Amino acid sequence: LSDLYALGRPVDRERHIGDEVVVRVERLEEVGDFIIGEMCRKQKIGIPPEATDDGLTPVRLADGSGLGHLSVFIYHFPTRCLLYQENRNGVSLPKLSAYMDPNHGEMGRPMSLFNFTPVELADPRAALNANGVRKFIVKFAAPENLGYLEDPDAPYVEQAEAMREEFGGLEVEIAISVGRRKDPRLDKQNVTRTIDGLINHPLVTKMRAVTDGEDDQKMIDFLNRQLMHTSKIELTDDNPNLNYIQRKNFLLEGFRGNLNYVEQRYRRDV
Repeated sequence: LSDLYALGRPVDRERHIGDEVVVRVERLEEVGDFIIGEMCRKQKIGIPPEATDDGLTPVRLADGSGLGHLSVFIYHFPTRCLLYQENRNGVSLPKLSAYMDPNHGEMGRPMSLFNFTPVELADPRAALNANGVRKFIVKFAAPENLGYLEDPDAPYVEQAEAMREEFGGLEVEIAISVGRRKDPRLDKQNVTRTIDGLINHPLVTKMRAVTDGEDDQKMIDFLNRQLMHTSKIELTDDNPNLNYIQRKNFLLEGFRGNLNYVEQRYRRDV
């Protein structure tokens, strides 16, 4: 990435990944043991129209321009770990791998020289047992029906199916939190029993617990064992530089909050 960033103007850093995807590194900086930057996917086709008071108007961009879909990343040298902002319209990790491969596109070459594997969390049951549970989330998907909770004794899956049928949706997410009560913890025995009953059910697509623990034990994901940093943040949308700083600081907070765990598992002498 450093070599590509050194090419100069943003347009000089652009590479075509496939027929229609244009990718470039937008920013790059070194902060202590971290390399911090921003990847941009340049969208030049399929741009939606502008919705004005009088109707829809095609968006006209200057020649060669496109919409910029951005993802901030942080790379930690001593552990070789990457924290990457998820953006469904941005540069995916496979596209990032291909972008960094100088021989990408040559006949007979593999897709990329670089591969990513997830940073796995510690045992979720141990984290659950060690902390109080503040919120529990279960998401159900797919069979055709999901109705309302009229039968309090019905199993969770039947309740979810009834809810979907009642509202005509495709998925149902149930979230239970402590609210503002004096004892800010859910009944762990009931949470554990629910996890045991649903953990292997084919309709369950999400199962998470938010605890009063710290760092890697604050958010426990029972289905996806990848370490994540998630939160809601208010972003400035009319200043790209300030927007980048806000997202960069959010990722730095997440990486530093989990640094002890990451270093214990992945640190190497450099």
